[in-house]
Amino acid sequence: MTATRTAPRLSKSKLMACRQCPRRLWLEWHRPDLRDDTTATQAAFGQGHAVGQVARQLYDRDGKGIEVSRERVQDALAQSKVLLREPSQPL
Repeated sequence: MTATRTAPRLSKSKLMACRQCPRRLWLEWHRPDLRDDTTATQAAFGQGHAVGQVARQLYDRDGKGIEVSRERVQDALAQSKVLLREPSQPL
């Protein structure tokens, strides 16, 4: 039996990793087992996730956030265009 892998999610951190070094992004997606996070790094990730959750509660009350996956990029782009036309929707 083979394990199914989910498509990696693109985040601000992943975009910054790619800007710093495209190989870093590749390694983060394809070889996460090589990563060795310190306790401080894990704490920073936890804070970042908490801030993201608060931001979604404040700015995405209707749950219109866009989930992007490799298979549904066109759907995400179409949804983005619709949301950009809504002046009341914070970006």
